[in-house]
Amino acid sequence: MLIVERIRDAYESSPIRRGFIDLLSASFAIQFLGFGTLLLIPRFVSPEELGDLKVLQSWINLFAIAAGFGFNTAVLKLCAEERPDADRQSILVRALGYTLVASAVMFLFAWVLSLLDLPRSTDRVQSWLLVYALVLPFDAVTNLFAAYLQALKRIRDLARAQLIVKAQAVLVIVFATWRFGFGGFVVATVVGYAIGLLPFVVRIGTETLRSRRSTTPEGFWSLSTFSWLANAVNTLGRHADIYVLGLFYHNPRDLGYYALAKIVVSGANVVTSTAQRIALPYLSAASSDERRFRKLAISAQWQTAVLAIAAAVVVHAAALLLIRYFYAEDYATAIRYLDILLLRYVLWSTFAVVGVATIAIGRSEYNLAGASIATPLSLLLTWWMLRSNGTIGVAYAQVISAAATFVLTAGLYRLAVGRYFRRSG
Repeated sequence: MLIVERIRDAYESSPIRRGFIDLLSASFAIQFLGFGTLLLIPRFVSPEELGDLKVLQSWINLFAIAAGFGFNTAVLKLCAEERPDADRQSILVRALGYTLVASAVMFLFAWVLSLLDLPRSTDRVQSWLLVYALVLPFDAVTNLFAAYLQALKRIRDLARAQLIVKAQAVLVIVFATWRFGFGGFVVATVVGYAIGLLPFVVRIGTETLRSRRSTTPEGFWSLSTFSWLANAVNTLGRHADIYVLGLFYHNPRDLGYYALAKIVVSGANVVTSTAQRIALPYLSAASSDERRFRKLAISAQWQTAVLAIAAAVVVHAAALLLIRYFYAEDYATAIRYLDILLLRYVLWSTFAVVGVATIAIGRSEYNLAGASIATPLSLLLTWWMLRSNGTIGVAYAQVISAAATFVLTAGLYRLAVGRYFRRSG
């Protein structure tokens, strides 16, 4: 009975259960705008084209981190704190201005890369890089608005906005890919991101975006900068396999099989990322109470791990059905990569919540320190195992890297939280 009562108390006190279903369903929907949409795309493109799409998306995803410059993290942290609504609106408007400038700079950077014939992957990736880069401002602003709604704990508004985005975008992207192939997917994705801003503007309100108060609160730039650096390094580490395969591997068909496995795993990733997003504002609100903070973090983390295991089982079963009845028979090769990458996903999920807990106490520098160690390790290990074992070695490299990151993240979490509450106490 004591164990049952503890489990019930942990569930009742956990931030994960508050709005989880609403945001989880919406998060699955919004994935169709990015990698999730590709679950349907293999029906209409060749494995070689699918591999190029994954490489192209990975590079644009890295550019998008720079375009956002971590301003969404600053908005999420600062607007989740107790402060007047006018101050929250001011923070959002200031961050919006900075985001538009950073997005313009990154688009110019992509243009320069295209002039220099970089990144050298395939001719198809090179030809469409600049067109795909048009998503940068729309993606950055959407993330900013989503962070604002999340900080205000308006989870249902956030979920509904994302569901509308899904309804507007998925059909357009799938239809365009069916009719026009690779290029149709790229153009339709840009259009989908642009249209996707409207539901967020409606829920936030144009009067909020016209706020004339313009102050930058203390900690805004440090939160943004450290978050940006950590996200950029983390993105390099998270997609180390795709960057290494795209640059150093010369079997585009096999890359397409591996890309499909990565895409299917993204369906499970949304479960863990949703748990992170819901937990963060509650952890921020509890950052003045050490006992409450630790209890929330542990409760949210173990529940996330259980959800991740369940998600991995469901995704594996769904992948078997998709490949057997929906995709071309050639894609069956992707299953051997999928099972290894699902193991990597479960490992990541066991430290995902405590990994973002340092953001809740305003200590993003610890995330940056961890990413700065884990990412070079992941890149080097991926490159080495590609040379010695091919694509299957790349998959195993992701598991080994995740295990090393687990140990590193656990140590940094204990250090960051311990120092924070000793100083605040």
